[in-house]
Amino acid sequence: MLAGGYGIDLDDGSDERMTPDEAVIALSKAQEGYWESKGGQKSLRDRVERSFPEFMNRVPSKMLGEVGLKRHYKDPEPIKELVPIKPRKRE
Repeated sequence: MLAGGYGIDLDDGSDERMTPDEAVIALSKAQEGYWESKGGQKSLRDRVERSFPEFMNRVPSKMLGEVGLKRHYKDPEPIKELVPIKPRKRE
């Protein structure tokens, strides 16, 4: 996870992982590309703040894939406590 857990994995698609420096460069390229794209320009016209959280909420996964990054959606899993049931006594 990067930048406060915004749901991005620094996997380059192979068995090797990107170094943190490579990941920052790839992420900044993707962010610049998004804000210059048609969708990014529309967001700016709609008065969306040009910030990293807004970028992560709006960037298409395909654009991240083009620079070697993957988006992972991690949904919280419900916690269920299992309580053992005591067998009933037969009378």
